[in-house]
Amino acid sequence: MHLLRTVPVFLFAAAVGASVYAGQAQDPIARGASILADARKAVGGDDKLAAIKTVQAKGTVRRGAGEINLEGDLDLSIELPGKYLRKESIILGGGGQGLDRVEGLNGTEAWEEIKFGGGVNFGDGGDGGDGGFRGGGNRGGQPGGQARAGGAGAQPAADPEQAKQQMLIARQTEVTRVLLAMLLTTSQPVKWIGTAVTPQATAEVLEIQTADGTPTRIMIDSKTSMPLMLQWTGIPQDPLAALAGRAGFGRRGGRGGRGGFQGGGRGGFPGGGQPARGAQPDAGIVRADALAQPTALQMFLSDYKTVNGVKLPHLMVRGAGDQVTEEWIIKSYRINPNIKPETFSK
Repeated sequence: MHLLRTVPVFLFAAAVGASVYAGQAQDPIARGASILADARKAVGGDDKLAAIKTVQAKGTVRRGAGEINLEGDLDLSIELPGKYLRKESIILGGGGQGLDRVEGLNGTEAWEEIKFGGGVNFGDGGDGGDGGFRGGGNRGGQPGGQARAGGAGAQPAADPEQAKQQMLIARQTEVTRVLLAMLLTTSQPVKWIGTAVTPQATAEVLEIQTADGTPTRIMIDSKTSMPLMLQWTGIPQDPLAALAGRAGFGRRGGRGGRGGFQGGGRGGFPGGGQPARGAQPDAGIVRADALAQPTALQMFLSDYKTVNGVKLPHLMVRGAGDQVTEEWIIKSYRINPNIKPETFSK
């Protein structure tokens, strides 16, 4: 069973290229603010959204890389504007061995940790100066090697301070996108790019700049004003899938088989499909060459349900190029829970 599937979507980027600046005479900042205001009204209203200070979400995360199938529990804690904790607890293969991943952001401090159930710990590399995932770990997960976030064959960063800064920028960028996707909240100016037209829907395309300097676009349904997807360009990397692949867990036929990713977003943008073209039976790990080239990355939003008067996406599907790479199935949200400050401490 393949978890990666072809995403049968006509990427908005192509459509935008054909229709962008159709209303060029309009002020793109003013129009962007107006469209975002309409979208915030559609999901519950500016007053309700502005009152949200903390969010907790629990659900399931599913991911794939080549033939790797990974599935586990997902736990998100967010305190606006700059505190974020993401926890994943995954069972690998049929042997019951666990793998835990934690990503954190607390203002200007960011970290990441991956730990196998057997006690092998892959920390953030701050003490060892490699900026990567430290601790034991050759291909079998035994002591004597190092594993890094960049996937197989990645080289350690020369400067640990530079590595920490890169991680901080990456985490701030991720949190900016998650807040925009979930709550239509951003501190950045929003610019209208144009109107994208596909056979499935018409969308207004807005753009913001994230901390890494990459433009991120959000597509808003022209009829309903509901968010459809985010899109940006980057190099897809998943250290968790790479490490699991090195250890030989999570391949086809293991845990994680509920028939593939759900997909199925509004307007037919995300969805099902066939196994990724060119997939090989032994593609068990993330290869460095597969991660080397920037590609179109997407986050599809669907399955909206009302929580405390706000419509929140309960299915968030990420893709790279024409492949689905990760799926968040949110089972429950808590709005404005009391989150202890130490939650966001390393």
